[in-house]
Amino acid sequence: MLLSTSDFEGFSNVFLEALAVGTPVVTRRQVDPDSIVMRHTLGASAEDELTLSQSVRAFWDMDANEYNALARRCQIYVKANHSPTAKARELIAALTPLVAKSKRPGQPV
Repeated sequence: MLLSTSDFEGFSNVFLEALAVGTPVVTRRQVDPDSIVMRHTLGASAEDELTLSQSVRAFWDMDANEYNALARRCQIYVKANHSPTAKARELIAALTPLVAKSKRPGQPV
């Protein structure tokens, strides 16, 4: 697992790198501001040090099948939501209306 004890960093690219290779994330709640880790069950997001410690223990004690399912879920999440293809689709969807709006009649496409 990737253990983040930061109070301020925010959802970092290191999280995405870990998740992409099937490594769950255990972090502080304020570092998971959109609750991505919790909502998508990609690890644990703890309020305090005690809960953080308990979360680490829970992942440490997981059986292989449960951990492998979690690892696959992490990889699937990143591929579906943060891959270059997924991000390119989002960018195209955001830019298409702007480009269409900026075209003036009689101008070449």
